[in-house]
Amino acid sequence: VHSCLPSNESTLAQKDDLIKCLKKQVDNARKESEEKDRVGGQIKATMEEQLNYYKSELQSTITANEGKMAEKANTIESLRRLLRDTEQQCQEKVSRLLQLNAELDQRSVKMAVLKKQLQEVDAWKEETSSRNNKLELEIQSITMERNDANYRAEDQKREVERLQKEIIN
Repeated sequence: VHSCLPSNESTLAQKDDLIKCLKKQVDNARKESEEKDRVGGQIKATMEEQLNYYKSELQSTITANEGKMAEKANTIESLRRLLRDTEQQCQEKVSRLLQLNAELDQRSVKMAVLKKQLQEVDAWKEETSSRNNKLELEIQSITMERNDANYRAEDQKREVERLQKEIIN
């Protein structure tokens, strides 16, 4: 504006030049504002596109994690059924062992055979106990993985919400 201002002794022609100069500056400012609006719109569209992409990726990850969690839940349930079956088998074997011990008292002839069966049951109990311990550790590991996946999913959701707020603001 200052570059357009004439001295105090302006002529009519100088005032016309002043008006033209000011109009030109207003037009340039308008064009610059329009360009800034256009660039801002492009940036906003790009940010929204990126947000939608990240939302889609997050939803895919969540869906995949949900599938994995369902598989792990099924595995845990299968392991629990196996554990129950194993415990039942163990109880049945212990019951049989008690029966054999009662017969042992009555039949000294069968003593050697019954001692061998007792040893087999004890070995089986140890093996079963070891297997049950391993199954329990595997259940704990799967549970921890599921919890970790849930925490990561929550973190990702919070990140998307944060990005949405940034774009909106």
